[in-house]
Amino acid sequence: MDHEEGQDYSCLSDEDLLSLYQNGLESAFTEIVNRYQYRLFRFMFNHTRNKMDSEDLVQDTFLRVSYFKLRFDPTRKFSGWVFTIALNLLRTNSRKKMPKQINEAYFTSLIDNEMLQDVTLHQNNLIEVVKKTIRHIPASSALLIYMRIMEEKSYKEIAEETNLPLGTIKSRISRAKVILRRKIRGYLEN
Repeated sequence: MDHEEGQDYSCLSDEDLLSLYQNGLESAFTEIVNRYQYRLFRFMFNHTRNKMDSEDLVQDTFLRVSYFKLRFDPTRKFSGWVFTIALNLLRTNSRKKMPKQINEAYFTSLIDNEMLQDVTLHQNNLIEVVKKTIRHIPASSALLIYMRIMEEKSYKEIAEETNLPLGTIKSRISRAKVILRRKIRGYLEN
């Protein structure tokens, strides 16, 4: 299929766009950026709570997509690949500086209600616990948790985007929640 600069790409899949970009069509990359910049920004901002850091991480994600465009496996979903790149950048950034705020509602939802009845956590204490706990979640599960909780995607939607079996997704999310609960419970008991 021949495409020229300035053409409408709305009918093409993300994978087709990347293929066009791999073959030198710069406007295909512009369409990829247009499709993903807002979703990537939301993903980054939900973790960093810092607009400038989030914008920088989104730019870095697109730079890596461009640089590694030939490494993309066309049998996989592009969205899973781009969000894996974003997650890796986020983890690298988090090691350099921890987020100023963390979505407290999400992490408190992981804790059983009875654990919170006896102990009231100050938000700063919860943030510290979460900072320590989040490091124990395998990278393979962190993106899946984000997609399930923050983007409110169904397991089926996650499976389609990541090209992972449904059972693997459910298992990884479940194990990650167990890790978080166990680490937070350990903190509360001390």
